[in-house]
Amino acid sequence: MVPNFQKVVVFRLGKLIGAKGPGMVFVIPCIDRFHKVDVRIKAFNVPPKQIIIGDGAVIEVGADVHYRITDVEKSITCVQNLDQSTRILVQTALLKSLVRRNLAEIETQRNALGKSVQETSNETCITWGVEICRIELSQVKVLRGPPAKSTPTMMFPPGMMPPGASSSNLPPAIQQLASALLTAQGNGAVPAQQQAAPQSATSLGSSETMTAADILQAVQAVLTESLVQKVDAIIQFQITGDTGGLYYLDLKHGKGTAGEGMAPNGESDATLMMSVDDLQAMFTGQIKPFQAYMSGRLEAAGDLDAAMRLEEVIKKITGKS
Repeated sequence: MVPNFQKVVVFRLGKLIGAKGPGMVFVIPCIDRFHKVDVRIKAFNVPPKQIIIGDGAVIEVGADVHYRITDVEKSITCVQNLDQSTRILVQTALLKSLVRRNLAEIETQRNALGKSVQETSNETCITWGVEICRIELSQVKVLRGPPAKSTPTMMFPPGMMPPGASSSNLPPAIQQLASALLTAQGNGAVPAQQQAAPQSATSLGSSETMTAADILQAVQAVLTESLVQKVDAIIQFQITGDTGGLYYLDLKHGKGTAGEGMAPNGESDATLMMSVDDLQAMFTGQIKPFQAYMSGRLEAAGDLDAAMRLEEVIKKITGKS
């Protein structure tokens, strides 16, 4: 006897017979197998996460999500773990939507953002027999406001400062970069930061395009306990492109692991969004994480300091550690 809020999907000797119910359903013992599916509206919560948004502010926001099963056959045959897959899909869509917005938009357009994330998620969920009914963002908690816009100043390399000026307040990295640019301009050469890493200095082939899975598999080979102690972070990668997807790099437990999907227990210190080509360029040493972040090739959410500690992994791969 199947109640009104359930249906059963029947398989006979492994072949799909169809969905039956509610009411009385007959199955043949030892030949038929059936799965019960609850068609009532369900809900789950996206825990509040720290996100660096488009204008540089750091916020903490979560969401309440309501969904229901519209096609019980697809919900059984098209996806292995429906609840987990739906959670990951909505979390990723929410994160990608917020990182491109500024603080004023998020605070004043929460309902519109929820509908936008709902429409984006439903484009994929509908193929699983699931419909997202409602997404409501939680109250936005501002951890750090947008940085104040300062008046641009002219920076000169050491030894080239005008009379009365001082470079003592400039960071050493800026001074070194300015010196390198000046030298490259005078010699007609390409700055060292723009030159590709030598092929012999990395275990990843920078001359051939690799998939995100291949890149992280190569990274897995160099992970050690000492490297885990240095980084002490779990990084989630949202890779765009034909060979992209959702991947993680766990540098907090044991000797470290890398794999596809969400990080273990759904925990991550930072989430990085970039293309497959930029991921390969970063792990081959052609571009550093901070340079990729400042140039817009890398979008980061969560603990930015943890994301920048990927530099330790890159040094290990390129043999510079």
